[in-house]
Amino acid sequence: MQSTVAPPQTSALDIALQHSPVITGRIDLQQCLHFANPPLATAVGYPIERLLGCRLAHTRLAAIGELITRHGRALLAGEAITCNTEIQHATLGIRNAEVTLAPHRAATGSIIGYLFFIHDTTDACADITRLRLLEQQARQLALYDPLTNLPNRRLLHERLDQCRLESAGTGEYCALLSIDLDNFKSVNDLYGHPQGDLLLSNTARRLIHSVQLDDTVARTGGDEFVVILRNLGTERAEALNRVSQLAERILTALGQPYQTGAGEYWGDYGLLSTPSIGAVPFHGTHLSNDELLQRSDMALYRAKANGRNQLALYDPAQLIEAQRRLTLETELRGAVERQELRLHYQPLVDAQQRIIGMEALLRWQHPESGLVLPAHIIPLAEQTGLIVPIGRWVLDTACAQLAKWQQNPHSRHWTLNINISARQVNAPGFFKLLQQCLTRSGIDPSGLCLELTETVLLKGIDQTLLDHLGQLRQRGVQLALDDFGTGYSSLSYLKRLPLNWLKIDQSFVRTLLEDARDQGIIAAILSLTRALGLKVVAEGVETHEQFDYLRSAGCDAFQGYLFGRPAPAEQLTPDISATLPLNQPE
Repeated sequence: MQSTVAPPQTSALDIALQHSPVITGRIDLQQCLHFANPPLATAVGYPIERLLGCRLAHTRLAAIGELITRHGRALLAGEAITCNTEIQHATLGIRNAEVTLAPHRAATGSIIGYLFFIHDTTDACADITRLRLLEQQARQLALYDPLTNLPNRRLLHERLDQCRLESAGTGEYCALLSIDLDNFKSVNDLYGHPQGDLLLSNTARRLIHSVQLDDTVARTGGDEFVVILRNLGTERAEALNRVSQLAERILTALGQPYQTGAGEYWGDYGLLSTPSIGAVPFHGTHLSNDELLQRSDMALYRAKANGRNQLALYDPAQLIEAQRRLTLETELRGAVERQELRLHYQPLVDAQQRIIGMEALLRWQHPESGLVLPAHIIPLAEQTGLIVPIGRWVLDTACAQLAKWQQNPHSRHWTLNINISARQVNAPGFFKLLQQCLTRSGIDPSGLCLELTETVLLKGIDQTLLDHLGQLRQRGVQLALDDFGTGYSSLSYLKRLPLNWLKIDQSFVRTLLEDARDQGIIAAILSLTRALGLKVVAEGVETHEQFDYLRSAGCDAFQGYLFGRPAPAEQLTPDISATLPLNQPE
């Protein structure tokens, strides 16, 4: 770097600029430095005395010279210019800078050069950059799912609003799909939540690749995904056809084994996880977002109820059924307090038609609908958790009735069978509650028989369950396995559970005389139970011929309309006759 002009004398202006905190300089019209303050010397990395007389182009401030050249006309016209650029700092590297250029006038008013002031804005830019990054991160957290980077529920609603408005303008159908992974909870339980998260991430990628670019795939929580399909045509039939095609593509894509990064957990062949899909086509804005989501969810529940791994389209009848169920649930919640629940009792008889016990069956005396049967009560109570307080009422009421029968010499030998649901068994404190009920009622525990359905055992028979059942057996309580052979029967149940009875499901009895296979099944059950020391009850006996066959085959007890329909306790008169007449079904 060489000087081209001799340094001039220090002026009063230079003295005033000497203490400026920003980089300041004064140049002539040929861009030679005639003044430099200490910050300028620091910036270019040379002492001031070596800078004076140098052209800007020969220093690290060449960018300032370029700005002066670019805005020379305005400067010579007397204007001041402020603009942004970058300067090469001697020690700090490239710096962002805001530069102010102003004409320098002589005492006569003529322009003899330029003044420049350089404000280092690098830190301020960094602050702005950080602020923008934080804003982007906040938006990402607010609108996107952190695991899959898919739109979350909030952004889904925004996209759905846009889609509805576009559809109203174009008249084209759109569709909303609710997608749920079948048995996803089992993946978390068996492999852990990290592997469950991996499955969700892979599912998200497969969904994105299954739809069009202008469609939306969102994750609304857990294993729940929602897809918005756009531009499906102006005809409903065409739209339904395209929804079916897209759903088939999703079913195929998500039905392939998952292997990426998890071979050590999922095995050589990967993990299979099928989806269930509910869809509702729509156009325009006459349905709200919430209504569309509600209807796609209803369709999803239907797909699951139909066997899973399939598509179900929304049916308007589903809304009516859902409203009916909601009304029924609301009314059922107050049924115990309003004393609307009833217990009816159906006889169990031995081979000589003598009453050996009763089964307690739940009824709901609805104020408007009349007597509601268990098929309409139990599933709803199970799903809503109402089975726990209802089950407590059943235990108390049934044990109180058994106490009365045990005081009657004609019925003191009766057992009373009570059905116990899976939800009750899994409820905290259930077995303690049962023990308290036995103590409070004062009954002989040997007169109580608890009927366990196979759904109680679906989660496996752990030692805690065996301990509780063993304690009940020690007190004399009998145990029966209900509906044997219809669900998830396993011989290990019979080996491990402290059972007294098996109940052959009525589906085998109903066609017993016409179907040799039913006869073979019943013969096998009887042979097995005799080997295990268990007794057998045949349910659903309705005709003399069925009774005769089952009695000759070796059944120990019988239950069905042939011996009596369920009735309130006050209609049963154990002191009149210990043997029931055989009745033909009504």
